[in-house]
Amino acid sequence: MKVLHIFRSRLFLFFTIIGIQLWFVISAAYMLGGTFPILNGLLRAASLFLVLWIVNKKQDPSYKIVWIIPILVFPLFGILIYFFFSQRKLRRKERRRGQSIYRNTAACLSDDDGVCRLIAGEEQDGERLLSYIRKAGNYPAFSNTQTEFFGMGESFLASLLHELKKAGQYIFLEFFTINEGRAWEAILDILKQKAHNGIEVRILYDDMGCIDHLPHNYCRELESYGIRCEVFNRFVPVVDSMFNNRDHRKIAVIDGRTAFVCGTNLADEYFNLKERFGVWKDACLMMKGDAAWGFLIVFLQMWDFAAHEKTDISLLRPLTSDAIPADGYVQPYASNPFDDLPLAENIYLGMIAGAKKYLYVNTPYLVLNSSLRNALCAAAGSGVDVRITVPHIPDKKIVFLLTRANYRALLECGVKIYEFTPGFIHAKTYVCDDKFAVVGTINTDYRSLFLHFECAALLYRNSSIPVIRDDFLSTLKTCREISLDEMQKEKWYIKFLQTVLNMFAPLL
Repeated sequence: MKVLHIFRSRLFLFFTIIGIQLWFVISAAYMLGGTFPILNGLLRAASLFLVLWIVNKKQDPSYKIVWIIPILVFPLFGILIYFFFSQRKLRRKERRRGQSIYRNTAACLSDDDGVCRLIAGEEQDGERLLSYIRKAGNYPAFSNTQTEFFGMGESFLASLLHELKKAGQYIFLEFFTINEGRAWEAILDILKQKAHNGIEVRILYDDMGCIDHLPHNYCRELESYGIRCEVFNRFVPVVDSMFNNRDHRKIAVIDGRTAFVCGTNLADEYFNLKERFGVWKDACLMMKGDAAWGFLIVFLQMWDFAAHEKTDISLLRPLTSDAIPADGYVQPYASNPFDDLPLAENIYLGMIAGAKKYLYVNTPYLVLNSSLRNALCAAAGSGVDVRITVPHIPDKKIVFLLTRANYRALLECGVKIYEFTPGFIHAKTYVCDDKFAVVGTINTDYRSLFLHFECAALLYRNSSIPVIRDDFLSTLKTCREISLDEMQKEKWYIKFLQTVLNMFAPLL
């Protein structure tokens, strides 16, 4: 039955149709190449020009190598695959529309907006990172915000349900994956009641994230309850590079006064209501106050892009403004493939380079490009206590092999690596020196850093930072530390497979 389900799934159908299209194009081209030898010469010349173009692009060297090899060895196949599956940017029309939306909403995050409080005064070392995010991404830092960190999905779900019940104006949810089950039923019951009572409810989910979890027409069902729904980047069985660009964000905004950002999707396994890979550990941050407005803008930027509309943001101002004492700074930010700005990667690099005493990282996939790997090694080599926790029970075995392929180089530099033995860590958190922390949706792999729409919150001198640190240290008690000796004793064929996978890491 499970095999039949795979063959009937939309994902299987999608890639089957795409494969047939590619097969016809490539077969026809090679048949013509055999008939007209000059065509082969033109393909060889085109592949060389393409390689020269790739070499001079502003990209990570490892990502360039992945494409140079197939383009030179199999010119036509390599060229087609490169243009259909490698592009970071969206189509020009979509990119311009997205950039226009971002420019229009930027006015709501300007320095003279009474809701936004950007760091003022002389910049110190720590404040440079916040200033960079403000200048490069146009995301301000907010001071009047109360935060609460959740180190497990169960506590996040309980808090989310509590806050949803209190909604009096609107509820906006944006999640990569929604899966029918106990958690979603509890959330949906509240959403239906709120919509019935006249509260505006909007839901945005990614088609890829839900392709095997929700019916194709699930939006219509939600709309029948009075809930507005949009599906981001629907799968269309036509060869197109845009299917690479997924909405991987997980955001909830309630009345513009409360917001959540997390690694947690709305499915039972994330809350340990269903076991898939042992104990599931995740991370979420709740914000009450001004920073919630920042995530409202992030949500509306994506909503307007997906729905092809322009929301009147002035109508969504919080009805009341609670006086919340300053607690450091909270800086919501988002990354997107509209331009060449590697904002998410640069923030991680900034934290790593700025760490003086310690840097603790939770990540489900330790798939690193050369920049991140070198930065982590440099930090550990300078005496910073760098520790990274990863899953012991993987959700994707190939990616787990690739994760372990990065162990050796990091261990040799002095980085300490731990595997979470009870199960799977899906949290994406960075914390350093009791000064900075990041909680969000952003993994360390190429797709998350450059292809997907992602988001996170940067905390600076905020009271939740020691909580995130202590949660990490508490998690270490259930982890096993990986030794360099252990990695050196791995079987030769595992090392060989990891070497091959490492070459194709940017594609995974």
